[in-house]
Amino acid sequence: MTTENVERIKRAFARWNAGDREPPLDDFDPDIEIKTTIGDAFRGEPFRGHEGAREWLAALDENFERWDLIADEFHDQGDTVVVLGHVRARGRASGVELDQVAGWVLRLRDGKVYWFQSFLDHQEALAAGGIS
Repeated sequence: MTTENVERIKRAFARWNAGDREPPLDDFDPDIEIKTTIGDAFRGEPFRGHEGAREWLAALDENFERWDLIADEFHDQGDTVVVLGHVRARGRASGVELDQVAGWVLRLRDGKVYWFQSFLDHQEALAAGGIS
């Protein structure tokens, strides 16, 4: 059985892969915290709030010509959704192709994502999402 939270996350991934690069602010809590590898590399701290979500997506767009999220598995943990898959990307300046294992953990409150973290390892994502 797929929950409303999983369906919400599936729709967000589908919008992104269809080319909608606007942050889904109606799905994000105003106090969202986004922790990603790209954020760690460029900022050294998580992106916060709706403005942080805009900065995060702008950084992706600035650095990558293509950035597709391939979601293979969705794990429902109540208010937490763990997604396992990979990212296919192409560097904007370099043209370098990337196919990287990825996992995403999203925590929701009142139907909105308030915490998001990406991982480059499925086991780390599962553990962060409370799945052993």
